[in-house]
Amino acid sequence: MKNTVLKATVAAIVGLSMASVANAALISGGIGLSGNYTPVDSLGAPSGGNLLNADGFDIGNAIVSTTSGDFSAEGLSFGDTVNHNDFYFNPPNTPVAPLWTTTTGTTGDFSFDLNTLYVDVQTATQVNLSGMGILHHPSFEDTKGTWTFTANSLGQGTFTWSSSNAVPEPSILALIGLGMLGFVGSRRLRKA
Repeated sequence: MKNTVLKATVAAIVGLSMASVANAALISGGIGLSGNYTPVDSLGAPSGGNLLNADGFDIGNAIVSTTSGDFSAEGLSFGDTVNHNDFYFNPPNTPVAPLWTTTTGTTGDFSFDLNTLYVDVQTATQVNLSGMGILHHPSFEDTKGTWTFTANSLGQGTFTWSSSNAVPEPSILALIGLGMLGFVGSRRLRKA
């Protein structure tokens, strides 16, 4: 009986370790986008140079400006084109799926769905927005992350995405498994 319990415990630990290795990893790193836009009112008409009158943004051309982590590894670099959808922030019109999609990934395109949106600053010359959402890529697990948007009255701005997900490495899972195995073994020796 004791031998069967020990074998079952070892099999469960090995199975859990293998399952975590088989899953795709979360996306790590960050991407910065830049481009031009037109501030619009609630009806979609240009709101002029005063950003206090803006309720949303019609995004013009957007490009990749910075990359790190998996974004760099997937071949994205400065100047790559990004399809960025228009959106409203007053009131927030979420979710926006996708908010943006890259067009030049090595193994597929990244796309970001904006799920929440907050107005952090809105003055006559500046709008700062932030939010949370999910980043997608065919080679990775869907990954939660943060989004920021900074706009000025000149119609130029930056948009960023980043994630700080900590994923346990398979070696950590193996150490946990060995610890459990040692615990079971010590209990078995104490009873014998």
